[in-house]
Amino acid sequence: MKTPQQDNNEDLKNKTGFPSPAMEFSDNKLDLNKYLIKRPEATFFIKVSGNGLQHSGINNGDILVIDRGENPRKDSIALCDCEGEFKIIPVRKLNLINNNRNTEYLIWGIVTATIRTLNQQPSLL
Repeated sequence: MKTPQQDNNEDLKNKTGFPSPAMEFSDNKLDLNKYLIKRPEATFFIKVSGNGLQHSGINNGDILVIDRGENPRKDSIALCDCEGEFKIIPVRKLNLINNNRNTEYLIWGIVTATIRTLNQQPSLL
């Protein structure tokens, strides 16, 4: 007859680990395209160069998801074309810029998401 301690030791020898806590979710894979993109035919990505938008939560090296089908709101951030040069500008500032410079900014799309890596790996883009 085995003691309870011996039974526990036998159980430990037969087990090679424990099931993953995420096992019940293994069929539900996260698809970032479904999560971040509403209109695939109207969506593209750009990589930010510079730190001029840190006040809006956009940093140098971030990848922006731009949706050309999204309607701008006062709190949106837009990708604009100004005389052939693309700029990322908060929509609330566009009227001020247009009035002060007599230049017209054409909104090409709205930033709908940012993608940021937390470590400094070499860039793929």
